[in-house]
Amino acid sequence: MRALFLVTVAFIFALPRDVNTASGSPSESPGAVSTHDNDHEDSDVDPLISKFPKFVEWVRSHDGFVDDRVTIGYEPGSNIRGMITTADIPAKTEIMHIPKSLIIGGVDWCQDFETIKKEMDMGPLSKWFDYFDFDDSSGSRLPLEWDRSDEPGSARRELQGLTPDDFTHRHIDWFEGDWGCLSGKEMTDLDFQAFKIYLTRSMHLGLVPIYDLMNHHNGKINTYLEDDDEGGVSVLSLVDIPAGFPIYNTYGRSGEKSTNDLFGQYGFVEDYPQLWRWNDSGLDKLAQEKEDHAYQRYVTTGNNDVNSDENPNHLGKWLNRLNFEPNSPFYEVLVISPTVAALLPTKHLTGALGNGQLSLDGWRSEIDNHHATLRSSQVDAIHNNAMRTLNSLPTTIEEDEEIIRIEKRRMERLKEFGREDANAADVVMAIEFRLAFKKALRLTMEVATREREAFFKDTDEL
Repeated sequence: MRALFLVTVAFIFALPRDVNTASGSPSESPGAVSTHDNDHEDSDVDPLISKFPKFVEWVRSHDGFVDDRVTIGYEPGSNIRGMITTADIPAKTEIMHIPKSLIIGGVDWCQDFETIKKEMDMGPLSKWFDYFDFDDSSGSRLPLEWDRSDEPGSARRELQGLTPDDFTHRHIDWFEGDWGCLSGKEMTDLDFQAFKIYLTRSMHLGLVPIYDLMNHHNGKINTYLEDDDEGGVSVLSLVDIPAGFPIYNTYGRSGEKSTNDLFGQYGFVEDYPQLWRWNDSGLDKLAQEKEDHAYQRYVTTGNNDVNSDENPNHLGKWLNRLNFEPNSPFYEVLVISPTVAALLPTKHLTGALGNGQLSLDGWRSEIDNHHATLRSSQVDAIHNNAMRTLNSLPTTIEEDEEIIRIEKRRMERLKEFGREDANAADVVMAIEFRLAFKKALRLTMEVATREREAFFKDTDEL
C-alpha cells in the first residue's frame, strides 16, 4: 500500500506555452544536471548524458526501477540538461521507483551529512560510488559561494539591497556555526562537497538517486510522488507526457518556498509562475512592538478547528487555506505571466503551485475571484510599497537590461580567449535576480492600479 505524498491534483489544464523567465533566461535546477554551455552537438561525449545508461543499470541492480522511455538530454529550445521522455508516457505511469536501500539519509541534516561524507570518503568501496560519480553538484555555482564582500563589483552588491544581509550565505553560516553541524569547526573540502550535494539534491527522504535529476518547474509540473510502506518513493506521471518533453519536479510545492528562497538556495530564477516576497520594515516594526498585531491579508470568520462540531463538513480546513499566518511582515505577489499577477495571494492560490497545471484563463479566473475580496486599503498598501521599493533602487529595469547584455557579452569574450571569471558569472546571476524582482514589483504596481480603477468604477456605478 503506497501513501500519496505532496500532491493535490486540483488543476489539470495546460499552462501557456509562451511562459519563460522574467529575466529572459531559462530557469534550471542545480540539483539536476544542467549546463550553460551550448554544446548540443557534443552531447554524445557529454559525461552526464553518455554515462546515464550505466547509472540506470546501477539503480536497477539495486532493485530500483527506471522506465525505458526516459533519458538525460537537452530540454527543447534550450541549453539545459534534464530528464526527458524518448516516447509518449501516459498519465499515472510509474516513471521510476527508488527503494529505501538506495536512499541516503532522511534522519536530520547533521546525521545525513555525516553519512554522506563517510560514503563519499570511501570512494569506489562505497555502495553509492556510481551515484557520486554521476553527480554534477560541483559544476553548479551557488550564491553561498559568492564573495562575501559588499564592495563595488561584487555579486552581493549587485543585489542592490533587495534581500536581507544573510540571504546568500545563511545556509552555510548555520552549518558552520556554533549551533550547526560543524559546531564552529573549520570546513574541509570533503565537508563542503557533502554539504553542497545535500543542499542542492536532497528531499524529505534524504538523497534519492535518479529522482534528483528532474529539473524544477512549478507551472509545467507533470509528475507526483508516492511514498511506499518500506521507506522508498515512486515518481508517477501526473498527465500524459509526449515524447521529447522534459519531466519536471518542483522544489517549491504549494508556495512552501518563494522565488526568492529558491534563488538564495539554488541560484536560479524560476520560470512562471513566480511567488515573490519582500519585507516591509513598517509592518515588521509593528509586529515586534505589538504582539497582537496581525496584518491579516484575507479575513474570514468562523471556527477554524477542523475537528470542531461546528464544522461537520470540515469547513475549518477550507477557511485555514484562505487565511494567512498572523504577524506576517511581508508582501507577496504571485506572478503568472508578464501581465498577470495575484496581489497578496491566499493559500488557496499558492496551493496550486507545483500541484498540477492551470491554464492562463484558469489563473485569471482564480485571481479575479481573489482580487474581489481585497480591500482597497490593502491594494493601496502593496502598490505604494512596491513603488517605494522600486524607486529607491539605483538602476531601472531598462538600465539593468542593458547592463546584463554587456556583462554577458564580456563573459563570452573571456570564454573565446579560454578564460573563466567566477565573479563575472556571479554578477550576472545577481543582476538576473534583481531584474526579475524589479519586473515583479512593476507588475505589482500595474495590477494594483488596474484593481483600484475597477474598484472606483464599481463604486461610481453603485
